Amino acid sequence: MKHALGKLILVLACSAFFQTGPAFAQDEVASWVPTLWGNTWIYQHEAKAERWRTEETITKVIPVLEGTIVVRRIRVIKGKPSVAPPKEQAWLLHGDGLYDLDPGDWDARRPGQLSAAFSATPPWNGGEHFRVFCFPLSDGKTWGKESGRGKAPVPVAEVGLDYAKNSLAISTSGSSSQNGGSIYGQYFLKGTAQKWSFRSMFSVVANFSGSGSNRGSLYTYMFGPRLNIELRKAHVFYYFEPMIGASHVQVNGTNLAGSAAAAARSSFAYGASYGFGFLAGEHCVVTLFRIETVSQEVPDVASGTSRWRGDSRLSGGIGFRFGQR
Repeated sequence: MKHALGKLILVLACSAFFQTGPAFAQDEVASWVPTLWGNTWIYQHEAKAERWRTEETITKVIPVLEGTIVVRRIRVIKGKPSVAPPKEQAWLLHGDGLYDLDPGDWDARRPGQLSAAFSATPPWNGGEHFRVFCFPLSDGKTWGKESGRGKAPVPVAEVGLDYAKNSLAISTSGSSSQNGGSIYGQYFLKGTAQKWSFRSMFSVVANFSGSGSNRGSLYTYMFGPRLNIELRKAHVFYYFEPMIGASHVQVNGTNLAGSAAAAARSSFAYGASYGFGFLAGEHCVVTLFRIETVSQEVPDVASGTSRWRGDSRLSGGIGFRFGQR
């Protein structure tokens, strides 16, 4: 039950994120076509001597690796066509294109999935399907492929939040277990050619984190290059990132006189991190775990000096990607 609830919250968060701001090309599509849950409109149909009217309502908006699936419920409200329309149909929003999915592409019994054939060779990678509409409809607008043949679109940037559990070494025999979090941003470098099913991307990342307990606190300001590896068919990613920066450590303890005291130290810091997670759509990523080690100077309350100590941090969280190249 907890797993299902967590998955529902994630999907709703990603769906809401897709509907805000002009940063994504598919938001341009959403501004021209009703794609919000509950949107309803009426169609008048004519075919030879037949006339009928249908009501279409958006019932599901599902982010997937290939874009966003928009499910429409169709109900005949006037007249009776000789061939009854399907009860549900779907669109796929990808980039600046809208694709009308047929039964070979999408099955209403599995609304959050596309067919294996469609996913293996999507239209923007040489597939046979065609776009129904391209947006925006404005003077001088020219459309081509959303991405080059054989390549996946590259995001411009990503921001995210993580929850962290720390174990900061404050002496040769003691440590401070701390809870905290971090916020990060990364910028993806240009000129990285990828295949649709697999891609490796280089980026520059900046990270600010903070944590604390009754034994002290730790703040770090780190940045460095990151190598991102994505297995897009499996919807998973891995990254490695060497880091340098600065830290501020405060330790609460007992001084030589036996009284409670605190000491603080700001210093240079360095380390590395490894991360693993899954892709929850084209613009939403979930880091299942991030393992980070950072070394910095930590003060000793009793002696008044400081020593190089290590911090081991385990974290996880959610991130959102902006733009597309």
